[in-house]
Amino acid sequence: MLLATAAVIPAFTALKLSPILGFLLSGCVLGPNGLSLVSDVHTIEVLAEFGVVFFLFEMGARFLYDDTSWIEILVRLALS
Repeated sequence: MLLATAAVIPAFTALKLSPILGFLLSGCVLGPNGLSLVSDVHTIEVLAEFGVVFFLFEMGARFLYDDTSWIEILVRLALS
C-alpha cells in the first residue's frame, strides 16, 4: 500500500491530475474487489476514520492560524 502511494503521487502529478484520483484508483485495484491484496476491511475502515479525524483537525488548525483577527479576539478576551 505504501509503495502504491509513493508511485501514485509522481505519476498523477506528471499527468497533471490530482493525486487523490490516483489514491482512489489504487484503492480500487488493491482492495477486496480488485486484486484482494487488502482483505481485512474492518481494519482499513478504522484507519480511514482516523485519517478523516486527523484531516479535520489539520484543517481546523490551519484556519485558526490563518485568521489573525480570530487570534486577536482570543487574546483580548484572555487579557480582559
